[in-house]
Amino acid sequence: MDHEMKPNHLLIGELNYELRIRGVTSERDQDVKREMLGRLLDKEQRGQVQNLLDPSYVFANERDDIEYALLSIRQLINEFEEVNDHEQRDFKNKSYATCTELDAELHDRVLPSVAAVLPDPSQASTSTQQPILNVLNSQLSHSFRSVPIKLDASSRKNSKQSGALLEPKLYGIYDSKTSISDKSSHGKQNPFDRPTPSVSAVESGSTKPITCFNCSKNGHRYSSCKEKRTGKFCYHCGCKDVTWYTCKKCSGNGNRR
Repeated sequence: MDHEMKPNHLLIGELNYELRIRGVTSERDQDVKREMLGRLLDKEQRGQVQNLLDPSYVFANERDDIEYALLSIRQLINEFEEVNDHEQRDFKNKSYATCTELDAELHDRVLPSVAAVLPDPSQASTSTQQPILNVLNSQLSHSFRSVPIKLDASSRKNSKQSGALLEPKLYGIYDSKTSISDKSSHGKQNPFDRPTPSVSAVESGSTKPITCFNCSKNGHRYSSCKEKRTGKFCYHCGCKDVTWYTCKKCSGNGNRR
């Protein structure tokens, strides 16, 4: 018996067997049996070797069972290893020949189709393949932005003080497309977009004096006029009580379209 065997490592059947071959048969608790087996193992390690014998083991019966098992094994070995039988050899040869034939037929059918599908790495890309283009997303920065104009009561009040906004009723119906075409044909800007000349330039007479269309005074524009705003006027010639569309003076010299 191996001296490294521990009773705590044995199953219930193994524990009962180890006790039985040492002459101990008991129905006590498993913990008690483990203590008993541990004590017996200690004695064996000290040199007190006992005759290990299982009393329930009958040698005569076991010998007959062993001889019967050996005979059955010999018969099975003879059945599997005997090659003298003609039917077994014929079946084996036919089976091997059939497998070889199927393997060759499958090999002839599969390889050509696989070779046609697989691309040739040595060939260059055909003209039908589209080249891969790396498109870079350009980021454009715009220097302009749209500013909404609010024409409520508070904004109109502030526009009178700062002169930043014009009331729609003063210049009538303004068509942005007509204004753009008028600039391109005549090559001149809107009078509201022209920079205001300095006072010295006005006094010297080098430029045409600026006249306000609202109060008819020189030296300032309509946008910066602090007088009370009057009725409508033509923003081309300054005639009052008419708009650019109804002004006879502007329509006569070709300014109106």
